[in-house]
Amino acid sequence: MLRAATYEELLHVAHKAVRIFKQNDLRCCLIGSAACSLWGTTRLPGDVDLVVFTTTYNQEELKDVLTDADDAFYTVPSQRRDAAYEVLYHFLPITDDNDTADSGEEDTSGSDSDTVEPHSEDTDDDAEQDEGEQDEEDADAEEDEGRCKVDILTPGICSTPHVPRAHVARRARLPVMPLIPLILLKLRGWTDHRDSNRRDFQDKVPNDVQDIDELLEIACEMGVRLTHDDALWLPDGFVEEAQERIDAYLEEFPNSSLYWYTTGLVLSRLDRERDKVWVL
Repeated sequence: MLRAATYEELLHVAHKAVRIFKQNDLRCCLIGSAACSLWGTTRLPGDVDLVVFTTTYNQEELKDVLTDADDAFYTVPSQRRDAAYEVLYHFLPITDDNDTADSGEEDTSGSDSDTVEPHSEDTDDDAEQDEGEQDEEDADAEEDEGRCKVDILTPGICSTPHVPRAHVARRARLPVMPLIPLILLKLRGWTDHRDSNRRDFQDKVPNDVQDIDELLEIACEMGVRLTHDDALWLPDGFVEEAQERIDAYLEEFPNSSLYWYTTGLVLSRLDRERDKVWVL
């Protein structure tokens, strides 16, 4: 059974994908659980979600950009019978990208790969021991094999907004969706999962709630407000679309109301302009 990626491996895959897209003049940022974790949530993310800000490429073409650039990225057909797309993964474990061949630096590690070792005769016991050790190494290698799922979106899919370059956040040297729209995207995920007939989607609801509550708390602690200049770029439709979902969340989790009011997310932009509600 393939193992899941560690947090460090997820970040490594994210860095690699961002770098490849940048080399192809494509701007992107992290969304989903990986972005949440970079903002400070406690749940270990399960995959890498990226939105690429382009109208030239579709999702499948963007996957090809990654697989063409690095053999560690690969796609497999979706298991859904009606799906016309492929699922993107990255092989695990991750090999070091910064070897001497890539860096162009001279290898000063002092490797003795060309040195001839003294010959020694193996007894039968020694041979059996060597075979046993090799079997253990092979088993360890198999246990270490895994894959990291990578989801690629473009603006408009699942309500994902186009983020101006100046408003993309930076966390751990990675481009990340700003906090306010990330909360509203997680809220969209909660609604979609809660209302789905698919059991695997419904199973994600507790994780959605945990992420939303922690993101709201982080936003309040950081003093992030919808009415601040760094959030006023958000499209009116994106914020207004979220109001019904916020009402549904408040009805189900009334204890979160203070967080929603503190961040200004219970008011649409039209409400703020009409009532001149500005939080400084």
